[in-house]
Amino acid sequence: MDTLPVELLCAISTRVCKKDVFACSSVSQLWRQITLPLLFSNLRIQVRKEEILSRGSFLDETDSDDPVTLDWHRSKSHILLPSFLAFLRHRPDVAASVRSLALTQSDEVSLAWDTTTSTHTETMLLVLNQLPSLANLKLVNVVVGGNYQPSRELVRHIDDLSIICPSADQSSPESLMRLLGLFRSVSALSLIGIGIEEIPPVMDNVSMAGWPLPQYAPKHLEIIYIDCPLKPLFSAMLLSRTLLQRVESLKMDEVECEDSDIDVFGRLIAQMSSSLVYFEAPDFLPEVLQDTLLARLPKLETLHVRLRYHCYSDPARLLSTVRRNPNIRTVILEFQFPYAMPGKAKTMRQEAAQFITAWEDILLAWATTNSQNRVILVFDNDDEPHERDWPLFDEYVLHYADMFPRLREKGILKLKLNPDEARHIQFTLCHLR
Repeated sequence: MDTLPVELLCAISTRVCKKDVFACSSVSQLWRQITLPLLFSNLRIQVRKEEILSRGSFLDETDSDDPVTLDWHRSKSHILLPSFLAFLRHRPDVAASVRSLALTQSDEVSLAWDTTTSTHTETMLLVLNQLPSLANLKLVNVVVGGNYQPSRELVRHIDDLSIICPSADQSSPESLMRLLGLFRSVSALSLIGIGIEEIPPVMDNVSMAGWPLPQYAPKHLEIIYIDCPLKPLFSAMLLSRTLLQRVESLKMDEVECEDSDIDVFGRLIAQMSSSLVYFEAPDFLPEVLQDTLLARLPKLETLHVRLRYHCYSDPARLLSTVRRNPNIRTVILEFQFPYAMPGKAKTMRQEAAQFITAWEDILLAWATTNSQNRVILVFDNDDEPHERDWPLFDEYVLHYADMFPRLREKGILKLKLNPDEARHIQFTLCHLR
Protein backbone atom coordinates (compact mmCIF):
# COMPACT_ATOMS: atom_id res chain seq x y z
CA MET A 1 0.00 0.00 0.00
CA ASP A 2 2.94 2.33 0.62
CA THR A 3 3.72 2.28 -3.08
CA LEU A 4 0.30 3.52 -4.14
CA PRO A 5 0.22 7.12 -5.42
CA VAL A 6 -1.32 9.63 -3.02
CA GLU A 7 -3.90 10.59 -5.68
CA LEU A 8 -5.12 6.99 -5.82
CA LEU A 9 -5.36 6.73 -2.02
CA CYS A 10 -7.42 9.94 -1.98
CA ALA A 11 -9.77 8.55 -4.64
CA ILE A 12 -10.21 5.29 -2.73
CA SER A 13 -10.91 7.04 0.58
CA THR A 14 -13.81 8.98 -0.94
CA ARG A 15 -15.60 5.71 -1.76
CA VAL A 16 -15.73 4.16 1.71
CA CYS A 17 -18.09 4.79 4.62
CA LYS A 18 -17.16 7.15 7.41
CA LYS A 19 -16.57 4.29 9.86
CA ASP A 20 -13.92 2.82 7.55
CA VAL A 21 -12.43 6.24 6.88
CA PHE A 22 -11.98 6.64 10.62
CA ALA A 23 -10.22 3.27 10.79
CA CYS A 24 -7.97 4.26 7.90
CA SER A 25 -6.98 7.44 9.73
CA SER A 26 -5.14 5.29 12.30
CA VAL A 27 -3.03 3.37 9.79
CA SER A 28 -0.25 5.89 9.31
CA GLN A 29 0.53 9.58 9.32
CA LEU A 30 0.08 9.74 5.55
CA TRP A 31 -3.33 8.07 5.69
CA ARG A 32 -4.36 10.40 8.49
CA GLN A 33 -3.47 13.43 6.39
CA ILE A 34 -5.58 11.99 3.55
CA THR A 35 -8.62 11.08 5.68
CA LEU A 36 -8.87 14.10 7.99
CA PRO A 37 -10.52 16.33 5.36
CA LEU A 38 -13.15 13.61 4.79
CA LEU A 39 -13.86 13.20 8.49
CA PHE A 40 -14.16 16.88 9.29
CA SER A 41 -15.14 18.57 6.03
CA ASN A 42 -18.81 18.75 7.11
CA LEU A 43 -19.63 19.41 10.75
CA ARG A 44 -22.87 19.95 12.64
CA ILE A 45 -22.60 21.53 16.08
CA GLN A 46 -25.54 21.85 18.44
CA VAL A 47 -25.14 24.60 21.00
CA ARG A 48 -27.05 25.88 23.95
CA LYS A 49 -26.45 28.93 26.09
CA GLU A 50 -22.73 28.98 26.88
CA GLU A 51 -23.39 28.55 30.57
CA ILE A 52 -25.34 25.40 29.71
CA LEU A 53 -23.78 22.99 27.20
CA SER A 54 -23.32 22.13 23.54
CA ARG A 55 -22.85 19.04 21.45
CA GLY A 56 -21.15 18.32 18.11
CA SER A 57 -21.95 15.87 15.35
CA PHE A 58 -21.35 15.21 11.66
CA LEU A 59 -23.40 17.08 9.12
CA ASP A 60 -23.83 14.06 6.84
CA GLU A 61 -27.34 12.79 7.65
CA THR A 62 -26.54 9.30 6.33
CA ASP A 63 -23.83 8.86 8.96
CA SER A 64 -25.60 10.57 11.87
CA ASP A 65 -25.91 7.25 13.75
CA ASP A 66 -22.32 6.19 13.09
CA PRO A 67 -21.02 4.96 16.50
CA VAL A 68 -17.38 5.41 15.53
CA THR A 69 -16.12 8.98 15.19
CA LEU A 70 -13.33 11.03 16.70
CA ASP A 71 -12.81 11.22 20.46
CA TRP A 72 -14.23 14.67 20.99
CA HIS A 73 -17.38 13.70 19.14
CA ARG A 74 -18.17 10.22 20.35
CA SER A 75 -18.24 11.13 24.03
CA LYS A 76 -21.80 11.01 25.35
CA SER A 77 -21.12 13.95 27.66
CA HIS A 78 -21.89 17.38 26.21
CA ILE A 79 -19.17 19.87 25.37
CA LEU A 80 -19.11 23.64 25.71
CA LEU A 81 -18.63 25.83 22.66
CA PRO A 82 -15.41 27.20 24.24
CA SER A 83 -14.24 23.57 24.46
CA PHE A 84 -14.82 23.21 20.74
CA LEU A 85 -12.77 26.39 20.27
CA ALA A 86 -9.96 24.92 22.40
CA PHE A 87 -10.06 21.74 20.33
CA LEU A 88 -9.71 23.70 17.09
CA ARG A 89 -6.77 25.63 18.49
CA HIS A 90 -5.11 22.42 19.63
CA ARG A 91 -5.72 20.70 16.29
CA PRO A 92 -5.15 23.22 13.49
CA ASP A 93 -4.94 20.34 10.99
CA VAL A 94 -8.54 19.41 11.82
CA ALA A 95 -9.66 23.05 11.78
CA ALA A 96 -8.16 23.46 8.32
CA SER A 97 -10.26 20.53 7.04
CA VAL A 98 -13.66 22.04 7.91
CA ARG A 99 -15.41 23.41 4.83
CA SER A 100 -19.06 23.31 5.97
CA LEU A 101 -20.38 24.05 9.45
CA ALA A 102 -23.98 23.92 10.67
CA LEU A 103 -24.31 25.62 14.04
CA THR A 104 -27.67 25.08 15.72
CA GLN A 105 -28.84 26.59 18.96
CA SER A 106 -30.97 24.02 20.72
CA ASP A 107 -34.74 24.55 20.58
CA GLU A 108 -34.89 23.57 24.25
CA VAL A 109 -34.52 27.23 25.12
CA SER A 110 -37.78 29.12 25.41
CA LEU A 111 -37.03 31.89 22.92
CA ALA A 112 -34.56 31.09 20.16
CA TRP A 113 -33.89 34.75 19.43
CA ASP A 114 -33.92 35.98 23.04
CA THR A 115 -30.67 37.75 23.94
CA THR A 116 -30.64 36.00 27.33
CA THR A 117 -29.98 32.73 25.49
CA SER A 118 -27.50 34.17 23.01
CA THR A 119 -24.09 32.97 22.01
CA HIS A 120 -21.29 35.32 23.06
CA THR A 121 -20.09 37.30 20.06
CA GLU A 122 -16.39 36.99 20.84
CA THR A 123 -16.64 33.21 21.16
CA MET A 124 -18.50 32.98 17.85
CA LEU A 125 -15.90 35.07 16.02
CA LEU A 126 -13.02 33.11 17.54
CA VAL A 127 -14.55 29.79 16.50
CA LEU A 128 -15.25 30.88 12.92
CA ASN A 129 -11.83 32.48 12.51
CA GLN A 130 -10.20 29.19 13.53
CA LEU A 131 -11.61 27.61 10.36
CA PRO A 132 -9.51 28.92 7.45
CA SER A 133 -11.17 26.66 4.83
CA LEU A 134 -14.75 27.36 5.93
CA ALA A 135 -16.88 28.08 2.86
CA ASN A 136 -20.45 27.18 3.87
CA LEU A 137 -22.01 28.24 7.17
CA LYS A 138 -25.52 27.50 8.41
CA LEU A 139 -26.74 29.24 11.57
CA VAL A 140 -29.98 27.81 12.97
CA ASN A 141 -31.74 29.66 15.79
CA VAL A 142 -28.44 31.36 16.61
CA VAL A 143 -28.39 34.84 18.10
CA VAL A 144 -25.26 36.66 19.18
CA GLY A 145 -25.13 38.86 22.25
CA GLY A 146 -22.71 40.68 24.49
CA ASN A 147 -20.67 43.70 23.54
CA TYR A 148 -19.01 43.89 20.16
CA GLN A 149 -15.28 44.57 20.25
CA PRO A 150 -14.21 46.71 17.26
CA SER A 151 -10.70 45.27 17.55
CA ARG A 152 -11.97 41.73 17.01
CA GLU A 153 -11.33 40.50 13.47
CA LEU A 154 -14.43 39.80 11.40
CA VAL A 155 -14.86 36.50 9.55
CA ARG A 156 -12.94 36.96 6.29
CA HIS A 157 -15.26 35.38 3.69
CA ILE A 158 -18.11 32.89 3.41
CA ASP A 159 -19.26 31.47 0.08
CA ASP A 160 -22.71 30.48 1.33
CA LEU A 161 -24.28 31.84 4.52
CA SER A 162 -27.69 30.56 5.68
CA ILE A 163 -29.53 32.05 8.64
CA ILE A 164 -32.50 29.93 9.68
CA CYS A 165 -35.11 30.47 12.37
CA PRO A 166 -37.64 27.60 12.18
CA SER A 167 -39.27 28.46 15.50
CA ALA A 168 -42.38 30.61 15.74
CA ASP A 169 -40.62 33.32 17.75
CA GLN A 170 -39.83 36.59 16.05
CA SER A 171 -36.44 38.26 16.09
CA SER A 172 -35.55 41.83 16.74
CA PRO A 173 -33.97 43.66 13.79
CA GLU A 174 -30.83 44.03 15.92
CA SER A 175 -30.46 40.24 16.16
CA LEU A 176 -30.41 39.78 12.39
CA MET A 177 -28.12 42.73 11.67
CA ARG A 178 -25.65 41.61 14.36
CA LEU A 179 -25.30 38.22 12.68
CA LEU A 180 -24.94 39.70 9.21
CA GLY A 181 -22.39 42.21 10.47
CA LEU A 182 -19.90 39.55 11.62
CA PHE A 183 -18.60 38.90 8.10
CA ARG A 184 -16.35 40.84 5.76
CA SER A 185 -17.67 39.17 2.64
CA VAL A 186 -20.51 36.78 1.68
CA SER A 187 -21.20 35.53 -1.83
CA ALA A 188 -24.62 33.90 -1.28
CA LEU A 189 -27.03 34.72 1.55
CA SER A 190 -30.13 32.71 2.52
CA LEU A 191 -32.68 33.93 5.07
CA ILE A 192 -35.09 31.13 5.94
CA GLY A 193 -38.09 31.29 8.26
CA ILE A 194 -37.02 34.58 9.78
CA GLY A 195 -39.72 36.71 11.34
CA ILE A 196 -38.73 40.23 12.37
CA GLU A 197 -40.51 42.34 14.92
CA GLU A 198 -41.81 45.68 13.69
CA ILE A 199 -38.78 47.93 13.33
CA PRO A 200 -39.01 51.20 15.26
CA PRO A 201 -38.69 54.55 13.42
CA VAL A 202 -35.24 54.94 14.99
CA MET A 203 -33.04 51.94 15.72
CA ASP A 204 -32.26 51.49 19.40
CA ASN A 205 -28.87 53.19 19.80
CA VAL A 206 -28.06 51.24 22.94
CA SER A 207 -28.69 47.79 21.42
CA MET A 208 -26.73 48.56 18.22
CA ALA A 209 -23.99 50.78 19.67
CA GLY A 210 -20.62 49.74 18.29
CA TRP A 211 -22.09 47.02 16.09
CA PRO A 212 -21.12 47.15 12.40
CA LEU A 213 -23.76 47.01 9.71
CA PRO A 214 -23.00 44.63 6.82
CA GLN A 215 -20.57 46.27 4.39
CA TYR A 216 -20.51 43.46 1.84
CA ALA A 217 -22.75 42.88 -1.18
CA PRO A 218 -23.75 39.23 -1.87
CA LYS A 219 -24.45 38.24 -5.47
CA HIS A 220 -27.14 35.71 -4.57
CA LEU A 221 -29.99 36.25 -2.11
CA GLU A 222 -32.67 33.77 -1.02
CA ILE A 223 -35.65 34.71 1.16
CA ILE A 224 -37.62 31.57 1.99
CA TYR A 225 -40.66 30.71 4.10
CA ILE A 226 -41.53 34.04 5.66
CA ASP A 227 -44.88 33.50 7.40
CA CYS A 228 -45.35 37.09 8.56
CA PRO A 229 -45.37 40.61 7.07
CA LEU A 230 -42.28 41.36 4.98
CA LYS A 231 -42.00 45.02 5.94
CA PRO A 232 -39.97 44.55 9.17
CA LEU A 233 -37.49 42.13 7.55
CA PHE A 234 -36.97 44.24 4.44
CA SER A 235 -36.67 47.43 6.53
CA ALA A 236 -33.93 45.83 8.61
CA MET A 237 -32.03 44.75 5.48
CA LEU A 238 -32.30 48.25 4.04
CA LEU A 239 -30.38 49.62 7.04
CA SER A 240 -27.22 48.51 5.25
CA ARG A 241 -26.30 50.69 2.28
CA THR A 242 -24.40 47.93 0.49
CA LEU A 243 -26.20 44.65 1.30
CA LEU A 244 -28.57 44.73 -1.69
CA GLN A 245 -26.67 46.76 -4.26
CA ARG A 246 -25.01 43.92 -6.20
CA VAL A 247 -27.56 41.13 -5.98
CA GLU A 248 -27.66 39.28 -9.29
CA SER A 249 -30.14 36.52 -8.39
CA LEU A 250 -33.08 36.84 -6.00
CA LYS A 251 -35.18 33.85 -4.95
CA MET A 252 -38.41 34.27 -2.94
CA ASP A 253 -40.03 30.94 -2.10
CA GLU A 254 -43.09 30.58 0.14
CA VAL A 255 -43.18 34.35 0.47
CA GLU A 256 -46.27 36.52 0.01
CA CYS A 257 -46.13 40.26 -0.51
CA GLU A 258 -49.21 41.94 0.92
CA ASP A 259 -50.55 45.45 0.35
CA SER A 260 -48.82 46.68 3.52
CA ASP A 261 -45.47 45.56 2.08
CA ILE A 262 -45.75 47.39 -1.26
CA ASP A 263 -43.65 50.42 -0.35
CA VAL A 264 -40.76 48.56 1.31
CA PHE A 265 -40.80 45.89 -1.42
CA GLY A 266 -40.41 48.64 -3.99
CA ARG A 267 -37.44 50.10 -2.10
CA LEU A 268 -35.86 46.64 -1.86
CA ILE A 269 -36.19 46.11 -5.63
CA ALA A 270 -34.84 49.60 -6.29
CA GLN A 271 -31.62 48.67 -4.48
CA MET A 272 -31.14 45.71 -6.87
CA SER A 273 -32.35 47.35 -10.08
CA SER A 274 -28.88 47.90 -11.55
CA SER A 275 -27.65 44.32 -10.99
CA LEU A 276 -30.54 41.80 -10.82
CA VAL A 277 -30.56 39.32 -13.73
CA TYR A 278 -32.52 36.39 -12.22
CA PHE A 279 -35.71 36.73 -10.17
CA GLU A 280 -37.96 34.10 -8.59
CA ALA A 281 -41.08 36.04 -7.77
CA PRO A 282 -42.99 35.72 -4.47
CA ASP A 283 -45.98 33.39 -4.36
CA PHE A 284 -48.28 36.42 -4.25
CA LEU A 285 -47.81 39.97 -5.50
CA PRO A 286 -50.36 42.80 -5.33
CA GLU A 287 -51.60 43.87 -8.75
CA VAL A 288 -49.96 47.28 -8.54
CA LEU A 289 -46.56 45.57 -8.20
CA GLN A 290 -47.27 43.12 -11.01
CA ASP A 291 -47.96 46.05 -13.35
CA THR A 292 -44.66 47.85 -12.66
CA LEU A 293 -42.18 45.33 -11.26
CA LEU A 294 -40.41 44.16 -14.43
CA ALA A 295 -40.05 47.71 -15.75
CA ARG A 296 -37.99 48.50 -12.63
CA LEU A 297 -35.46 45.77 -13.45
CA PRO A 298 -33.81 46.82 -16.71
CA LYS A 299 -31.09 44.14 -16.58
CA LEU A 300 -33.37 41.21 -15.73
CA GLU A 301 -32.81 38.22 -18.03
CA THR A 302 -34.78 35.42 -16.33
CA LEU A 303 -38.18 35.52 -14.63
CA HIS A 304 -39.18 32.47 -12.57
CA VAL A 305 -42.84 32.11 -11.54
CA ARG A 306 -43.85 29.36 -9.12
CA LEU A 307 -47.41 27.93 -9.06
CA ARG A 308 -48.52 25.82 -6.10
CA TYR A 309 -51.45 23.44 -6.29
CA HIS A 310 -53.16 24.87 -3.18
CA CYS A 311 -52.90 28.56 -4.08
CA TYR A 312 -52.99 29.22 -7.80
CA SER A 313 -52.35 32.93 -8.09
CA ASP A 314 -52.89 33.82 -11.73
CA PRO A 315 -49.54 35.14 -13.08
CA ALA A 316 -51.14 36.43 -16.31
CA ARG A 317 -50.91 40.05 -15.19
CA LEU A 318 -47.19 39.74 -14.42
CA LEU A 319 -46.47 37.72 -17.58
CA SER A 320 -48.22 40.31 -19.72
CA THR A 321 -45.59 42.87 -18.71
CA VAL A 322 -42.62 40.74 -19.84
CA ARG A 323 -42.63 42.39 -23.27
CA ARG A 324 -41.93 45.75 -21.63
CA ASN A 325 -38.49 44.51 -20.62
CA PRO A 326 -36.49 43.71 -23.78
CA ASN A 327 -33.64 42.05 -21.84
CA ILE A 328 -35.78 39.18 -20.53
CA ARG A 329 -34.88 36.06 -22.51
CA THR A 330 -36.19 33.27 -20.26
CA VAL A 331 -39.50 32.73 -18.50
CA ILE A 332 -39.76 29.73 -16.17
CA LEU A 333 -43.16 28.42 -15.08
CA GLU A 334 -42.78 25.94 -12.22
CA PHE A 335 -45.74 23.80 -11.15
CA GLN A 336 -45.40 22.30 -7.68
CA PHE A 337 -47.59 19.25 -7.05
CA PRO A 338 -48.48 17.43 -3.82
CA TYR A 339 -47.58 13.80 -3.39
CA ALA A 340 -50.17 13.22 -0.69
CA MET A 341 -53.27 13.80 -2.85
CA PRO A 342 -53.85 10.73 -5.04
CA GLY A 343 -56.65 11.04 -7.59
CA LYS A 344 -56.60 14.84 -7.59
CA ALA A 345 -54.46 15.37 -10.68
CA LYS A 346 -57.32 15.37 -13.20
CA THR A 347 -59.46 17.72 -11.12
CA MET A 348 -56.58 20.14 -10.60
CA ARG A 349 -55.82 20.13 -14.32
CA GLN A 350 -59.43 20.96 -15.15
CA GLU A 351 -59.44 23.80 -12.63
CA ALA A 352 -56.26 25.26 -14.15
CA ALA A 353 -57.53 24.99 -17.75
CA GLN A 354 -59.11 28.46 -17.71
CA PHE A 355 -55.75 30.03 -16.87
CA ILE A 356 -53.55 27.93 -19.15
CA THR A 357 -55.03 29.23 -22.41
CA ALA A 358 -54.44 32.83 -21.35
CA TRP A 359 -50.85 32.03 -20.31
CA GLU A 360 -50.22 30.39 -23.68
CA ASP A 361 -51.49 33.46 -25.54
CA ILE A 362 -49.11 35.68 -23.59
CA LEU A 363 -46.11 33.37 -23.89
CA LEU A 364 -46.67 32.78 -27.59
CA ALA A 365 -46.84 36.49 -28.32
CA TRP A 366 -43.67 37.12 -26.31
CA ALA A 367 -41.63 34.11 -27.51
CA THR A 368 -42.14 34.92 -31.17
CA THR A 369 -40.79 38.48 -30.84
CA ASN A 370 -37.21 37.28 -30.54
CA SER A 371 -35.62 34.01 -31.63
CA GLN A 372 -33.50 33.96 -28.46
CA ASN A 373 -36.48 33.99 -26.11
CA ARG A 374 -37.28 30.72 -24.38
CA VAL A 375 -39.93 29.30 -22.08
CA ILE A 376 -39.17 26.56 -19.57
CA LEU A 377 -41.97 24.58 -17.97
CA VAL A 378 -40.93 22.71 -14.81
CA PHE A 379 -42.91 20.12 -12.83
CA ASP A 380 -41.71 19.82 -9.25
CA ASN A 381 -42.87 18.31 -5.99
CA ASP A 382 -44.25 20.32 -3.08
CA ASP A 383 -43.01 17.86 -0.45
CA GLU A 384 -40.03 15.65 0.26
CA PRO A 385 -41.05 12.55 -1.68
CA HIS A 386 -40.28 8.91 -1.17
CA GLU A 387 -39.41 6.73 -4.14
CA ARG A 388 -42.81 5.05 -3.84
CA ASP A 389 -44.44 8.43 -4.59
CA TRP A 390 -42.85 8.76 -8.03
CA PRO A 391 -45.74 7.03 -9.86
CA LEU A 392 -48.14 9.49 -8.22
CA PHE A 393 -45.97 12.37 -9.36
CA ASP A 394 -45.99 10.91 -12.87
CA GLU A 395 -49.80 10.97 -12.73
CA TYR A 396 -49.76 14.72 -12.22
CA VAL A 397 -47.20 15.24 -14.98
CA LEU A 398 -49.23 13.19 -17.47
CA HIS A 399 -52.29 15.37 -16.89
CA TYR A 400 -50.31 18.60 -17.30
CA ALA A 401 -47.86 17.62 -20.05
CA ASP A 402 -50.36 18.50 -22.79
CA MET A 403 -50.32 22.19 -21.87
CA PHE A 404 -49.58 24.82 -24.50
CA PRO A 405 -50.41 22.78 -27.64
CA ARG A 406 -49.91 25.77 -29.96
CA LEU A 407 -46.41 26.32 -28.64
CA ARG A 408 -45.62 22.66 -29.24
CA GLU A 409 -47.08 22.73 -32.73
CA LYS A 410 -44.81 25.61 -33.63
CA GLY A 411 -41.82 23.69 -32.29
CA ILE A 412 -41.27 26.14 -29.46
CA LEU A 413 -41.63 23.58 -26.67
CA LYS A 414 -39.83 20.29 -26.41
CA LEU A 415 -40.14 17.71 -23.66
CA LYS A 416 -37.03 16.71 -21.74
CA LEU A 417 -36.83 14.07 -19.03
CA ASN A 418 -34.32 14.78 -16.26
CA PRO A 419 -34.28 12.19 -13.45
CA ASP A 420 -33.17 13.57 -10.11
CA GLU A 421 -32.04 10.45 -8.28
CA ALA A 422 -31.81 12.18 -4.93
CA ARG A 423 -35.43 13.25 -4.80
CA HIS A 424 -37.79 12.70 -7.66
CA ILE A 425 -38.20 12.65 -11.41
CA GLN A 426 -38.43 16.12 -12.90
CA PHE A 427 -39.85 16.85 -16.33
CA THR A 428 -38.80 19.98 -18.17
CA LEU A 429 -40.18 21.48 -21.35
CA CYS A 430 -37.65 23.75 -22.97
CA HIS A 431 -37.91 26.25 -25.78
CA LEU A 432 -34.70 25.65 -27.74
CA ARG A 433 -35.00 28.21 -30.49
